Amino acid sequence: MLTRTLLGLALGCLLPLSAAEPLMLDLSPVAVRALADPVANDGVGGWTDQGPERDLSGLTPGVLRFGGVPLRLDGGPRACIVLGPPERKVPPTATLRLPAGAGHHLYLLHALAWARGADRPGRIVALGADGKELGAITVTAGKDVADWWGANDLPNGRVAARVAIDEAEVGLFLSHYELPAGTAVLRLEATATAMWGVVAATLAEQAADLPPLPAPQPAGVAGQGWEPITAERVIEAGSAADLSFLLDAPAGRRGFASPGPDGRLRFADGTRARFAGSNLSLVAGDILTRHQPERMAELAERWARLGDNVCRLLYIDGHAVTDTADSLALNAERMARLDLLAAEMRKRGIYLTIDLMWYRVARHGLATHCPEFYARYKDDAKTLKTFYVGALNFIPALRDDWEAAARLILDHVNPHTGLAWKDDPQLVAIGVANEDNLDHFYTRVSELKELARRAYLDHLRARYRDDAGLAAAWGALRAGESLERGTIELPGSIGGGVREADLFDCLAAAQAASYRDMAARLRRMGCKQVLSATNMVSSAFTAAVRRPHDAVDNHAYWDHPRFPVKEWSLPYGFHGRALLGVKQGWRENPAAFMAT
Repeated sequence: MLTRTLLGLALGCLLPLSAAEPLMLDLSPVAVRALADPVANDGVGGWTDQGPERDLSGLTPGVLRFGGVPLRLDGGPRACIVLGPPERKVPPTATLRLPAGAGHHLYLLHALAWARGADRPGRIVALGADGKELGAITVTAGKDVADWWGANDLPNGRVAARVAIDEAEVGLFLSHYELPAGTAVLRLEATATAMWGVVAATLAEQAADLPPLPAPQPAGVAGQGWEPITAERVIEAGSAADLSFLLDAPAGRRGFASPGPDGRLRFADGTRARFAGSNLSLVAGDILTRHQPERMAELAERWARLGDNVCRLLYIDGHAVTDTADSLALNAERMARLDLLAAEMRKRGIYLTIDLMWYRVARHGLATHCPEFYARYKDDAKTLKTFYVGALNFIPALRDDWEAAARLILDHVNPHTGLAWKDDPQLVAIGVANEDNLDHFYTRVSELKELARRAYLDHLRARYRDDAGLAAAWGALRAGESLERGTIELPGSIGGGVREADLFDCLAAAQAASYRDMAARLRRMGCKQVLSATNMVSSAFTAAVRRPHDAVDNHAYWDHPRFPVKEWSLPYGFHGRALLGVKQGWRENPAAFMAT
């Protein structure tokens, strides 16, 4: 681990360790940002401009050696090349002149940010002394480089530096590229929506002997590096560890819970409502397909003995609803098991919460209301889901599809209780959508980004009317910009100057309006549950959007799993550090972990 130290370095064109050693390139002539970022979203930025809790100030400036390759880390204000699309407020290209006689083996210490969907985030174009192109190398995500968050070794990207930040461990990748003979100039080009950051570059005459990539080990195959462990963890009934006596059974007997004027949840009979529990992942546990109905009582009893009085049924929307391009339907077999599980938990005093949108791919809604988009991405479930969750804020017709899927679950009558799910006070809270923060989604899919841009233009027209009004508010318009002609592009973030503030207001208003519409639809259905959404992290944006919510649901994780082989698949990786051992963030400011 590299400790946090900053020191000044005298910069030169190149810094050879000796005549025979590789040459460490000086990036400062084209570098645009420092490693440290004292202020988030100020448009100046260090690294990704996400503030001091998410920067590279943990790197020690100086010479880092990895696998025989020396890498120069700069501690000054121009330490790293950061490239990306215009909305990131960084240049799309950087041109670096190479020292004469330098080697043709290029080593980059680099990483991506906001890498989702960026399969080919960049190109390395080799030019001769006369400016003619000699060749181009495509930088490939998953092979050469990946997101700095939760970095793991890649075929051409060894994690050469790791840094502990507030919430996780991040890393930088060392990649090797062979340049054409006669290369005198390098042009680095960002070619995707991701931000591509280069922290160090070295040229060598011969390829270095990097540590070999660890051979992939099969996950969960006994005798091949893994051994089975049986861990039932059953609490004996009536033992000192059995906390089921704390539960107030049956769940729902005191009526629906709702927020009171004092900001506290209370049941209909006036009793204070307080809940402690956990998630039950219907995906990871395969609860609705693997467990037989007779095991639902066993599962509920285990939950009760933990003393937990609430269970979040995670991913119910995708498992209880069958969604195809042609139809929406309730999955009768899975819903029957859910009914039984809910009834068994009800007997023991365990309440339930659900989210109405997260795991479902929404094929029916997209095929119906966005047919061209659906036809283009029908084989890409991740892109379909990402677009749908964001587009709910801009396309009201998609909220008709959301409502239809919600009704399948909420209007369904549980035969064990005789109550529809919406009418059962055991269902204490409903998430309109899960982790749907629009400020995180609006640039991830180009078509969604365009919806956001159109909404931004409408927002500016309503607020400033015309070019004269906009120029007066913004100080001036850039060349080619015109509100009247619709040639205003999205700013790179929602924080900073007046342009960014207008985007903040636009996105917050869109998401708040979408929530109010969906909440109103649930109320017209007869739902009396506590309603919320936008339940990921705490920020000024979420604080603004959450104003109409009944309560704040906030998701914050310590030591979130990493996925060395495949996303959301075993094996998982963890950094294993104690929360109280982190100097920045939650230990010094516990409010950063709390809902806002």
